[in-house]
Amino acid sequence: MNGRYIEGVAGGRCEMASPLLVREQVIGVLNAEATEPGVFNEDDLSLFSTFASWAAIALQNADVHSQLQRKNAALDRSVEEMNRLNQELRDYAVKMERTNQELESGSESWSPYRKPPGRSPRASA
Repeated sequence: MNGRYIEGVAGGRCEMASPLLVREQVIGVLNAEATEPGVFNEDDLSLFSTFASWAAIALQNADVHSQLQRKNAALDRSVEEMNRLNQELRDYAVKMERTNQELESGSESWSPYRKPPGRSPRASA
């Protein structure tokens, strides 16, 4: 038995059931039971089937809505991470610009081969 099956009316003697169809796929079954035999007629079944069609659409819409909420939350997390990384890049760009300005302002005296000021060569013993 399916784990999602819900036990019906104890002593049921009359039943009608209609599939819950979404795009020709069965997503469940709507079932009605009564203890009195022959209580349901063709009009009841027609109305019940119409209700089952609308119920299937509502269930599908709820599922789609839930999926969209999960995907939207994932996108929100991605946007937050992208914003954090963009801020980090902007911070690095500012640091690089400052460093470039410092290097350009002292470019005449700066050389990668120049020894730092204040150090004199020592004689080796």
